[in-house]
Amino acid sequence: MTIPYQLSSKIKKLSSKTIDNDLSILRGKPFWIFDKSSHRLESINTNGKCCFWHIVGLPEKNDKKLPLFDYEELLYDSLQESKYLFCVKAPA
Repeated sequence: MTIPYQLSSKIKKLSSKTIDNDLSILRGKPFWIFDKSSHRLESINTNGKCCFWHIVGLPEKNDKKLPLFDYEELLYDSLQESKYLFCVKAPA
């Protein structure tokens, strides 16, 4: 099977780009800074590279970036205390 020219040229362009796989920027960074004032201060000091979520990128919905929600903080804290966590989804 042959690849169409347009697709072939796109693949060549993508493969020629150098992809930075250096994950050392994440070393020592917290997953999320829960205190808003210290989060804002750390964001200013590190030029927006304050925590894991801001380095990787916040989740988006309808072109709006979403922060960590209260229930996600609860799940995160629970995972720090226990290896196993069961979440029951409410019926639809």
